[in-house]
Amino acid sequence: MNVRIIIATIIIAAQLTSCSKDNPEPSIEKTNQDRQVGILSSNAAFTDMFNKLTDESKKIDFEAGYFIYPSQSQTFRYVRIEGRPGEPFISFLPEGQIAGVVHCHYNNLFPSFSGSDIKAIYELYVDEYMNDYYSFFCGVVSYTGRGYLLLIEDLNKFLAFSAKNFKERERFRNFELAYFNKQQAYKDSGFESSYEIALSELLSGSGLRLYKSNMPYGQWVKLSFENGALREYKLNK
Repeated sequence: MNVRIIIATIIIAAQLTSCSKDNPEPSIEKTNQDRQVGILSSNAAFTDMFNKLTDESKKIDFEAGYFIYPSQSQTFRYVRIEGRPGEPFISFLPEGQIAGVVHCHYNNLFPSFSGSDIKAIYELYVDEYMNDYYSFFCGVVSYTGRGYLLLIEDLNKFLAFSAKNFKERERFRNFELAYFNKQQAYKDSGFESSYEIALSELLSGSGLRLYKSNMPYGQWVKLSFENGALREYKLNK
């Protein structure tokens, strides 16, 4: 079984085009993934881990995180993982099936998920590391004080998206380039927003669902790219 690497490519900092958030927020029916994020946000141990990892990302020069294992007591078991100092990546090779994985990006790395982070979700699925792919979550926090979660909303769409973008090296390079180009196109909207808009657009129709929150991670919103704009749907009302 191959060691899977998550690479957080060092970013060229720039700011992105304006996203329209002025329209009134429509009411939406919550999905299973929305409910899973709600469960995580009410889990004190999980939010405490998210907060501590965010604080740590501001002080360290390596990626760190946790494999999160399910347990019979309906709580999680957290196993620490660390990358090497000065290297913008971390190995993902859990021992057995996991409920999720969370890691941090330190200064000068992506403030959100990198292309390799997304590819790693597919690799964890292929290598049968997911305890339950419909509740599995991948999280990232950064020095910006903001965190994100990705969950699989439609497995068939996700597998088709992954086959198109991740199975061949050249296609993955094109995927990363498309991410960079979209982020640059939206730079006037602000540093963090540029990545949120670019990633939401890139993941449209992918079968993945993106969520974000700020410290202390008690309130989460679902992000969706609709009609050329980023929309935010509050989960904790």
